[in-house]
Amino acid sequence: MTQLLRTSKITVDHIKAHTGFKDEDSRMNDLADASAKGTHDTACGLPPLTGWMRDYVVWTRSRGYIPDNWTSAFRQDLVSIQIDNETQAVQRALRDPKEPTTGEPTNYFYTKAPSGITGKIQLMTRINQFPTRMRQHRNGTIDSPECDLCGAPQQDERHIFIDCPKYQHMREEAIRKSMRIRKPHKDEKENPIPPEAIQRYYQETIYGSDDWDAKPWLLRFNTAGGAEGETVRAVYVRFTPSTGATSVRTLPGLTDQDTYADSQALLVSADQEFALLDSRVSRADRKAGRLTLYPLDDDTTLSLDVRGWSKAADLETVGAAFDPAEPQLLRVVDSRKRVWKVDVADRGPRRDVHLPDPLAGDDDVRPVERRGGVIRVVDGTATEGEPALPCGFAGGFTLTDGAAWLFCADTPKITAYRLAPGADAWEKVGAESKAVVPRTAEDLPVVLPPVGTE
Repeated sequence: MTQLLRTSKITVDHIKAHTGFKDEDSRMNDLADASAKGTHDTACGLPPLTGWMRDYVVWTRSRGYIPDNWTSAFRQDLVSIQIDNETQAVQRALRDPKEPTTGEPTNYFYTKAPSGITGKIQLMTRINQFPTRMRQHRNGTIDSPECDLCGAPQQDERHIFIDCPKYQHMREEAIRKSMRIRKPHKDEKENPIPPEAIQRYYQETIYGSDDWDAKPWLLRFNTAGGAEGETVRAVYVRFTPSTGATSVRTLPGLTDQDTYADSQALLVSADQEFALLDSRVSRADRKAGRLTLYPLDDDTTLSLDVRGWSKAADLETVGAAFDPAEPQLLRVVDSRKRVWKVDVADRGPRRDVHLPDPLAGDDDVRPVERRGGVIRVVDGTATEGEPALPCGFAGGFTLTDGAAWLFCADTPKITAYRLAPGADAWEKVGAESKAVVPRTAEDLPVVLPPVGTE
């Protein structure tokens, strides 16, 4: 390019457009405009759905993707069902992109808007000018960016279209209407693209891709031992529904336990790396001013010298609980009722003056609320408005989008079930585990979703 500039002479001319002049330059400009506008008058073929192609499909510059077995299934069946009202010329162009057709601009079924306002909203969101409260706050026209419908701290486009609970019924109705577009074949053959695949596409498009079934969930079983069942032992099981893979960590037995039911969720770190034996500190740890943690991926223990880190020579640890959201963050109460924040990774405690008690009270909902949703307390009976449970002994979790997961342990093998919002039956997910359910298991109070999927 540098050599070209050195040896060539470049002339820049200004040609006025749409002047009606008949000189050569003006006529060339008009021809260019006409060619550009003409592209709107040519019906183009639907782009192929690459997600349903084979792993290897030949592509050429002149023909695009070489026809494969998905071509006839999609173009001849699915397209013809949904565009019965299109003109013959447009249908011919859709079925054979190599045959250009001129005429009015094509009105494809997937671009039809129910009203003019829909197109306006699409345009405003595309250019980042949709009047959310966040944008109005930035422009100085309102005082707060909070959502006026649900009270969320920021009302942006994502909150309105994806997260705000006030619009959830509209999202569900939109999905149902979209699913109804897919009419059955006249010969009652199975659709080329199964409804399950379409439903998963909508789920991932609206709520984001997830790995709820492909990553390990954490389940806590409580077993009873001793002559009268006075010894409680926690057994943590990591279970991956898609494969049935498991790993098990059994903690030491405990008598006179202080933490019960869903409050036991606070005995597990938010990143599911460590567990406490109980919210009440053992006598030996209390006198030494320390805490003992149990890593969930091996059989070791980790001792935390809270007294040494805090520089408080009189510190005696009394109680402790993990923060339900911050990874590896502990709150520790000492004998003088001071509360300390202890970061397990940084080994650095500091006074917490904002939280008087890290433990769960009767009205505290923190144990059941975790990232991604809420722990389900399963007592063997179905929740009102839901179908009957597939088992009697189970634990569960409800996601923020309303989908529910259930982990049945009636047998020595764990089985996962999922209930989609509005569904009338529980759906079995993946594979059963090997025999890992403790023989003396009494309850399954804690089920935590995979880390990193919320």
